[in-house]
Amino acid sequence: MSELFEPIAEAGKTKALVCFPYGGGWSSIFHPWEHFVDETIAVVPIQFPGRGARMDEPSYSDLSRLIEDTAESLSRIDLPLYLYGGCFGGMCAYETARRLEEIYHIHVEALFLNSLFAPHLIDNSEKIGDLPEAVFISKIREKGELPNEVLDDEEVLAFLLDGIAADYKLYESYRYCDHGNKLQTNLHLFCKSHDELMDPKYLAWQDYMQRDIHTHLIETQNLFQETALQNIAESINTIIKGE
Repeated sequence: MSELFEPIAEAGKTKALVCFPYGGGWSSIFHPWEHFVDETIAVVPIQFPGRGARMDEPSYSDLSRLIEDTAESLSRIDLPLYLYGGCFGGMCAYETARRLEEIYHIHVEALFLNSLFAPHLIDNSEKIGDLPEAVFISKIREKGELPNEVLDDEEVLAFLLDGIAADYKLYESYRYCDHGNKLQTNLHLFCKSHDELMDPKYLAWQDYMQRDIHTHLIETQNLFQETALQNIAESINTIIKGE
């Protein structure tokens, strides 16, 4: 199986920003981030099998295996780690950070999450991953987690659909397991409204973290659209540079 990320050109890099794609997403959505972060920060997009350059490989069907493989790969990066992810990608980022601490004794410097409730409050009961294709497409359109340019291009959507469905099935298989340890990292939550910032399902993250939680408001209707992601990248850059 191919590696989960491209080799890092570490010359001049002092930190690694590892980016997990949203459900059905691919690594190339993070390539523009290199223009919005400092040149000392290596942007490391995760490329799961079943999409992009790894389209010919079978998608993961076991979430635990995905987390194990990702943490093992990231443990070999010889730079301080910062993890970002939205929704499904955020869940993967959080669980990877936990495994890095518990198995490899590596503490990520900061965890950046977009649109993800505290783990025990994640509602993945809808079970849309196995719905008929037309109904599934309607559901993911309602959720707004994929760019309009993908949803509106039938040929591109058909090409990506299997990977998108695979990610939803993984997300829907998630069950939080309390290991009794809080993460020893700073958590930054990105929200799109003041109401979200005060939502108890976000505030409950305090129970999972040993260190500080910071909330950031991004003025947008959809945190997964290109402009919003650019604003998130710029915010992350400011945060990392300020540490």
